[in-house]
Amino acid sequence: MTTPSAPLASALEWLGQTKALNHKKVMITGASYGVLGTLRAQEHLRRILQSPNLAASTLAGEEFFLRRAAQAFDEEGNLKDTQVVAQLDQYFADFVSWVKD
Repeated sequence: MTTPSAPLASALEWLGQTKALNHKKVMITGASYGVLGTLRAQEHLRRILQSPNLAASTLAGEEFFLRRAAQAFDEEGNLKDTQVVAQLDQYFADFVSWVKD
């Protein structure tokens, strides 16, 4: 991988110049303190990743949003809600299956 010669504004800009994500499969996850923060961020990130400069593939129709992240973990850093754990496990399993295809 090459290093760009001019300073760049972000890692995404650098990835666009290096073509490192072209036709690569990527997964987007997120967590937010509120209800919608990660939802909006993931929508924007998906559009950016699918732009011609980056040309990454994102798993359509699959998203993982962890809302109220500050309350979602126990003292040891584990997710407290077993349904959320199952949802995240399924999301990763779907992604691995998609990558292998």
